[in-house]
Amino acid sequence: MSDRNATRRGVLKGIGATAAAALGGTALSGTVAAAGPWESVESPTGNTLHDVEYTAAGAYAVAGGGIVLERTSTGWQKVIGGGPTGNGNSLYGADVTDDGKALWFVGASGAIGEYDVESGVLTDHSAPMDVTNNNSSIAY
Repeated sequence: MSDRNATRRGVLKGIGATAAAALGGTALSGTVAAAGPWESVESPTGNTLHDVEYTAAGAYAVAGGGIVLERTSTGWQKVIGGGPTGNGNSLYGADVTDDGKALWFVGASGAIGEYDVESGVLTDHSAPMDVTNNNSSIAY
């Protein structure tokens, strides 16, 4: 591409077209769909969203103030309003179990929670061995 002002989307489209041509026109899964425009949606919180993960039940987001949101067919809905302890510590990171049935999240002051996306049960695992460090990410 010789255009010095090429957009990222334009570059990605060009790469996708080149790859498709190189494969003899074979469709690349997700290539075209990923080039679609972003869409702004309403959220039931004004708090900063820090992480989003996909579970077997759909998308979940964690946010400041201990908020956990679930993406439903009608939009984002709050499922947890104060974190695993209920005291409102901000949540910064999330991950999903391999089977997609549990969302784990971590945050301020040692907040650690496990949310069963099938039953809706929240389990508090905060401050293990009285460690209350801020946790910014988790990998399951």
